[in-house]
Amino acid sequence: MAKNMKNQAQCKTIYYLREIEAVYKPSTRSNVSIKITCSDDVVRWFCDLQDKSCEHFIVLYLNSPNNIICYSEFTGGLDSCSVDQRVIFQHALLCGAIGIILLHNHPSGNNIPSSNDIEITKNICSSGKCLGIKVLDHIIIAGDSHYSFADYKLI
Repeated sequence: MAKNMKNQAQCKTIYYLREIEAVYKPSTRSNVSIKITCSDDVVRWFCDLQDKSCEHFIVLYLNSPNNIICYSEFTGGLDSCSVDQRVIFQHALLCGAIGIILLHNHPSGNNIPSSNDIEITKNICSSGKCLGIKVLDHIIIAGDSHYSFADYKLI
């Protein structure tokens, strides 16, 4: 009987080791709530991406009035940045986002989306549909210009 109780205690310990805790803090870019109404709003807040020498991929997580709850940033190399959809949607679910905006820079200065940009956007949109999290836009910042998938009706 004592051996059985010891096994139950070990199982509970294993269960508690599987728990995950994540803490999300509001965007540090401003002390006020940032409401997104168009691609220009995003570019205005993240214009420092145009000066980066390597690719950065940012995901903005929004609530129902389109205020930024938080964001995550992935850093890549000179001409690419690897992004894992599972991580994007894990963060979205944990912070209670109902929508996301994808944003990245092209250090080359060319704001035209690559075939890889188009493919990853389609894949993330498809995954978001399954989870009820809408991809509102994918914006590419390059130099002083930007390209918005939503503005061109590609999302």
